[in-house]
Amino acid sequence: MNARMIPLLLLILLIGLAPFGNALATSFYSDVYGQRTWVGLSNFRYLLTDPALGYSLNITLAWALASTLLILTGGVLFASVLNRKGPGSRLFYGVLLIPWAVPVYIAVPVWRAIIHGNGGTSILSSLFGIEINLLTDPAGAFIATLFVAFWTGVPMTAFLLTGSLKKIPTSCIDAARIDGADEGAILSYITVPQIRGSLLILAILSFIKSFKEFSVIYLMTSGGPPLVSGITSRHIVGATGTIGVFLYEIFSETDDFGLIAAFSIIVMALVALCLLLWAYTRRPRRRRRPLALAAAVLQPVFAGWPGLVWSAFFITGYFRTKIFFIAAGAHVVYTIIMISAKGFLRGFQPAVLLSIAALLLIKTGERKRFRKRPALTVLPGISASLFFLFTSLALIFLVLI
Repeated sequence: MNARMIPLLLLILLIGLAPFGNALATSFYSDVYGQRTWVGLSNFRYLLTDPALGYSLNITLAWALASTLLILTGGVLFASVLNRKGPGSRLFYGVLLIPWAVPVYIAVPVWRAIIHGNGGTSILSSLFGIEINLLTDPAGAFIATLFVAFWTGVPMTAFLLTGSLKKIPTSCIDAARIDGADEGAILSYITVPQIRGSLLILAILSFIKSFKEFSVIYLMTSGGPPLVSGITSRHIVGATGTIGVFLYEIFSETDDFGLIAAFSIIVMALVALCLLLWAYTRRPRRRRRPLALAAAVLQPVFAGWPGLVWSAFFITGYFRTKIFFIAAGAHVVYTIIMISAKGFLRGFQPAVLLSIAALLLIKTGERKRFRKRPALTVLPGISASLFFLFTSLALIFLVLI
């Protein structure tokens, strides 16, 4: 390493790791306005024994996944329009500049007035007859807040993807059109594969941003409306009560900075896990199995004692890849059954995402086998992505009510 880079490296480490180290040290104390008392793991135990943390984590994951899918799908579609030459694309570019330029603290109250108005009686209800009361309608509040987040977040994604689209040779697209390919086929078989690297990076960044989202949610609903299934002995979790909103409530209710620091450590660990999964997707396939094994070991952390069953399946499947398919499929079915029986907040376990991630990491590189199946090529172009997107959103909204 060049000696001149050492000061810069030290500065980066200081800026990046100092807040984390301070929070980690404070999390083991009861710190009330500087009066520090050693409590060990009591702060973590206090948070992890409250079901409200798990409920808010489930809502956060549903929010982050839905928001990421919406923004990426809209970003690809809008970028394909911007990439076309003509006055229409320039006009569309100007339209997209509006949500990008308007600050969140101005845009969100305006959208709240349009959607909610006076208890559901608003411009939206006057034009389309749809009344959404953000104070009493959980599914409506979730959908409306998700739409506003999409409106504020999709322009930047579209602009970035437009730059990637301009690198695709126009000769390939022209040849496809001469052969009779429609826009959906071009988008599915030429455009998306060419920008797959950019999509992966934007997906990770969008997921992390959505995972940490606070401003849009709090300005729209303040984490509400409350859910009956989200009532615990300490907190009431609302339909949009994400991790960020939950942390703000704890910050408002307690003077113990040690408790707040412990919560921030938990959130940072979850974000670090997402980054670790992304980092290993860029490694050779033979180096991904250790991460899949680690995901299996983490099952009990997220799922409790049922996670031991899934860990046993996944550890066994470390030597037989087909068992990973069986275990992941069984885990998904089990999760759906639990959601149907207990509702989304109580039935969903984030460990199922680890199961799916482990399966995808091991099976990446075998896409050619699946492309030969006609069933996966029935829906042309982007309609396949939209089908899975709206199916996922429908499941989330139905179980959230």
